Amino acid sequence: YRPKGRKGSPMPDAAPDSPAFLAAYADAAGETPRAPVRSGSIGAAVVAYKACDRFLALAPTTRAQRGRILDDIARQVGHAPLAPLRDRHIRADLDRHQGHVANNRLKAWRGLLSWAAEARLIERDPSEGIAKRRTPRTGGHVPWSAEDVARFRARWPLGTPQRLAFELIHWTGARVSDAVRLGERNVDADGFLAFVQRKTGGAAFVPWRRGVSD
Repeated sequence: YRPKGRKGSPMPDAAPDSPAFLAAYADAAGETPRAPVRSGSIGAAVVAYKACDRFLALAPTTRAQRGRILDDIARQVGHAPLAPLRDRHIRADLDRHQGHVANNRLKAWRGLLSWAAEARLIERDPSEGIAKRRTPRTGGHVPWSAEDVARFRARWPLGTPQRLAFELIHWTGARVSDAVRLGERNVDADGFLAFVQRKTGGAAFVPWRRGVSD
């Protein structure tokens, strides 16, 4: 097991879904299973997938969301064998949810099963032919008006954490996952706030403080 930027760890000479291999792999990746899993089960595949480089390469927010869904799948059907899994089983699981929740769950299934097929734990990915649910167009979040902003500022004065969070996101446009990490260290000598976005990996530059002559 050779994770990027870290020292490698030797793995046992055993099948990828064997208890010995799964335990060693999960331990090396810092992913400790909550309960013993049976070799060849869906739960065993979840443990191995969450410890693999493909899953760990996902954006932190995506990894956290998918991880919660995968943990729920393991709790619900982790005892079941992986090899006989078919699209009807996945559809039955998705039918317990609606809209975006079902679609996010389908993404988690696809990530798990496409990896399992690539690792030759199953012959093919049974989620391939399952279509996403149609969801109504909402137009997104309604933007605040100038009156909304004024009311918020009147309710939360300078110095409160609510006001700090609002002003930071209002003036930078940063996602919450980025805003919580911003500080003085992100402001360079030219007066720009610079940071790398966690979701996309792209660089962001925001004018922060500029001289009057500028």
